[in-house]
Amino acid sequence: MALRFALEYPQRVERLILANTAARTSAWLRDIGHCWNAAAATGDGRLYYLTAIPVIYSTEFYESHAEWMKARVKTLVPYFSQPEVLSALVRLTDSAENYDVTARLGEISCPTLIISAQSDIITPITEQNLLHACIKDSKHVIINDSGHASMYEQPAVFAALVLGFANQAETRYEI
Repeated sequence: MALRFALEYPQRVERLILANTAARTSAWLRDIGHCWNAAAATGDGRLYYLTAIPVIYSTEFYESHAEWMKARVKTLVPYFSQPEVLSALVRLTDSAENYDVTARLGEISCPTLIISAQSDIITPITEQNLLHACIKDSKHVIINDSGHASMYEQPAVFAALVLGFANQAETRYEI
């Protein structure tokens, strides 16, 4: 959404932060989405959880935060068990089926920070490398020892990157 907004309304975007983001839905990600949708079609919230959630974390985080993960199960399985939630998740996944703004990335001219996670298998670093190569003067940072959910795995690092980049004072505002 951030990429589409920046492309459609460049005058409204002062800075752009893209965390674990892709410019396109690759065949890899499309097939992952098909698995999520197949799990959703069963109506089984636990199956959806097991299909969609473990893979967003690095193996190290998942293994070393067993209690936290058990709490996620208690929260998310009942949530994913609601038919209206599963329907919304399928619509969300389907909406990205043919997403590809790669050809337009060169139009983005605002300062852009690209945050990758070293162990992200949902949006591999190659996808962020593509963003970095195509968005002029972008900055690219890789968070080590983290998966797709880097904001949970490395919250202090993630917050420092986002706040540091967002709060850079290049524009002066008069009141």
